[in-house]
Amino acid sequence: MILTELFGGCKKTQILEILLENKDEELSAPEIEEMSDFSKGTVYKYLKKLLDEEIIEETRKVGKTQFYKLNLENHVARLLLILENLIIKQKLERKIITETLETKWNLDTTIFQNKIEVPCICEEGNFEKKEVLETQYYTLP
Repeated sequence: MILTELFGGCKKTQILEILLENKDEELSAPEIEEMSDFSKGTVYKYLKKLLDEEIIEETRKVGKTQFYKLNLENHVARLLLILENLIIKQKLERKIITETLETKWNLDTTIFQNKIEVPCICEEGNFEKKEVLETQYYTLP
């Protein structure tokens, strides 16, 4: 989960990431519960917060089951989607470069990791700093 790695494993972030990864689908709270392993109460708590922030929207209702999806009219939701796609692209590019260097030219790749602080959306919806490892790849001749 890309955003969870970046912003930390907050429940709100994990639920948001499920909706981002399924941006073209409508998901019900029970489906999100199953994908996240969170309790029903936790899922509804954060769905309500995301609805209040207009990052997600209610779509259709089947019986008593409400469905939700990412609100692509919301600037924050669109920016998060762009950010996730950029991170995925960067990871794929690094993987391709590393594999190419190692297999095609038989070069060793050394990985350096630095601790950096990134913003984390905590459960209360506030930002806090979280220390994560930033990975950089260097090729040695």
